[in-house]
Amino acid sequence: IVGDVIGNFVAVRDVRRFAAPHESMQARKTLELGCKKAEAAAQNILAFEQPDLAHKAFKTLLVDSAILSSSAMLESGSSQPCSGAEHLLSHAIDFLRIPPGWLHGQQVGAAVPFCLSLHDEKQLQDEVVQLYVRLGMPASLQALGPAIEQNSESILRLAPQMRVGRRTILGQYSTNELLQRFSLK
Repeated sequence: IVGDVIGNFVAVRDVRRFAAPHESMQARKTLELGCKKAEAAAQNILAFEQPDLAHKAFKTLLVDSAILSSSAMLESGSSQPCSGAEHLLSHAIDFLRIPPGWLHGQQVGAAVPFCLSLHDEKQLQDEVVQLYVRLGMPASLQALGPAIEQNSESILRLAPQMRVGRRTILGQYSTNELLQRFSLK
């Protein structure tokens, strides 16, 4: 749940930066309301004083944050506030059947720091990485194992195409540019 909800930070930035200009004002307002809820869900996790998967209060917060994320999608009528570039990378990994087969939320979470770097959100990226380290989570795509590095070109080429019509930060870079940014991590 942690990685999936923290991924909202990327998804919201993708929506706000690349929202379809042809959509009506009402559709954009509705989407923004969903973005506010999705971002609040992620911020609640990031701001928790003592994140620990063994503590009941943190587990309760995770469930509440997942529910808030679901509400964000329902309210906006779209998964966009909770599914951006970070999800496309996870779906590409799944599509390519890259071992060892991490859970969806772990893959999404591991993609968040890379996507935040593409959005030039260094401070938020650092905060997310610190949270992941505290929780013992993979803090980068590379931390998912050597198969990710070995297949990085295929992943980065495929990810922007995983959801036709979904505009994300990945679409702003060529595969070679994404590879360069990926190898800097």
